[in-house]
Amino acid sequence: MRIFWRMLVAVAVGLIVTATGTLPARAESGVPITNYDVVVNLTPEGVAEVKINLTLDFGARSGHGPYIALATAQDDGADPSMEYTFEYSDVQVSSPSGAAADVAESTDSGGVRTLKIGREGTVYTTPQDYTITYDVTGFIVSDQKDSGLDEFNWNALGTGWTSAISDIDITVTGPTEVTKAACFVGDYQSQRPCDGWTDGASASFYLAELPPSNPVQTVVGFPAGTFGGVEQHRRAKLTPLTAFALTPVTGSLFGVGMVAAILGGVAQFRRIRKQEKPPKRKPNAEALAALQRPASKVTTVSFAPPRDTTPAELGLLLTRKTGRTALTATVLDLAVRGYLRINQGVGKEFALVRLRSDPISLEPFEDFLLGRLFHRDDAVTSEELRTPPYGDIPSRFDTKLRASVKERGWFNEPGRGGLVALTLGINLIAFGVAGSIVLGVLLRWGLVGLPVLVFGIILLASSLRRKQLSRVGKAYLEQAKGFKLYLATAEADTLRLEEGEDIFSKYLPQAVVFDLVDRWTKLFTTLGEQGRYRFDDSWVSGGGLLSTAAFASSFDSAARSMDRSVTYGSSSSSYSSSTSGSSGSSGFSGGGGFGGGGGGSW
Repeated sequence: MRIFWRMLVAVAVGLIVTATGTLPARAESGVPITNYDVVVNLTPEGVAEVKINLTLDFGARSGHGPYIALATAQDDGADPSMEYTFEYSDVQVSSPSGAAADVAESTDSGGVRTLKIGREGTVYTTPQDYTITYDVTGFIVSDQKDSGLDEFNWNALGTGWTSAISDIDITVTGPTEVTKAACFVGDYQSQRPCDGWTDGASASFYLAELPPSNPVQTVVGFPAGTFGGVEQHRRAKLTPLTAFALTPVTGSLFGVGMVAAILGGVAQFRRIRKQEKPPKRKPNAEALAALQRPASKVTTVSFAPPRDTTPAELGLLLTRKTGRTALTATVLDLAVRGYLRINQGVGKEFALVRLRSDPISLEPFEDFLLGRLFHRDDAVTSEELRTPPYGDIPSRFDTKLRASVKERGWFNEPGRGGLVALTLGINLIAFGVAGSIVLGVLLRWGLVGLPVLVFGIILLASSLRRKQLSRVGKAYLEQAKGFKLYLATAEADTLRLEEGEDIFSKYLPQAVVFDLVDRWTKLFTTLGEQGRYRFDDSWVSGGGLLSTAAFASSFDSAARSMDRSVTYGSSSSSYSSSTSGSSGSSGFSGGGGFGGGGGGSW
């Protein structure tokens, strides 16, 4: 797993290099290089065997060692959707002067392969010599269309060098006599020739000094056919489409993976359905009856809320949320049922007075609320409720309300299996995303990682499914929706008013959780004006029917203050850009060749 994450980090670094065109966190000015000697032997197969001898003057500036950035990809100037690739092998590093030659090599990504040479903790203050050798392919253009030669067109020094370099010797030897050779130095748009000569099968070039970030292009031409018609490697540039390219291999692996993911998902959901636990509290008769009949998409009006339920529980069932609304509805319900009295004051001020306490007939969350509101005295004002001693009421009430609903079995609880599915799902999603990125960048096999992502999403969904409504919960929800429909559509002429029963007060708490307070209040105000309804104010004083709706807003404001009392009362240059050479032009006209990269010290 560590290797995987290291690869991912390396890919991210490579993408940064591609996007910004620079090596991250490189020094502004590297240690001076006082000697840079390059010998290249070209084999008949088109392999460039490169040997670099360089001297870093740590006497001028101390450091650990050099780093070399090798270009592994370069834009095709003639086709923006393609890029040339260069393959390196047999990379070796040594130090004739005895300096540490440990190599930390980055993963090939983003068009750059970096060799960081030296040892952490070992710093040099005197000049040190280093030898770097490697084989590389991709710098030879067979039978170049303009020159008619096999051209070795190479940026011997790229734009990414941060060190000033002096005493530069470059020698290129091929399998047959050199036909033509050239050397260019400086920015690709304003190059100048540099010294060079040929001797049989070799071409040599020399520069006395070179400032940082100045490239050197060397071009050596041989008779066409010298390298057997070797071809350069090209590939589609990395884009979302190419990273997730559909090929026979990726398509097959993707198909097999998706089938496995879907079959595994189906099995997981079947397992969950079998594991649904019966509720701890027996459902009411209406819910039991609903379990026996097919589910209906049509909501039937119900003239009463589900039996043996509270407004707060119904609000949680309908909205899947608790909060101040459930708290307000419970206070109103306790008042209507005779457990407390509401005394309205001026504006949003009010007082609550306890009348009785009967834990046996109360739900645990109701008993908690009643006890917590009056833990100091049998009366509490809205001003007192806004102080820290009452700040824990909302959160603790929510916890106890959820516990009550859990006992009713309205929601499928996660259990140990659900937690395992949740954890595994999240990890597989992360692994699938990371795997697709790594495979897409390195191999263009991004499709292969997607089934892992899909299966992770299925597992995550299955864990969330365990928190969804159970069959019993759906039966109660059907009743709750029916009663909400009644409160939302009832008219003065259709209300079922019974002698001695204050239906307004009785169902006001439910109207609060259903967000129908205004409608419910206006309806009974109209009935009162017609003389068909008389408000029972035994549970509230200081105002008439309209004041009860106002209280809902007042208590919500106080509850918001409770929450707040808890909160505040407690503690530079591109390695992969196209050049004249990569655009299809002859290297003998300048404009840059293939490869390049950069380097410096650390």
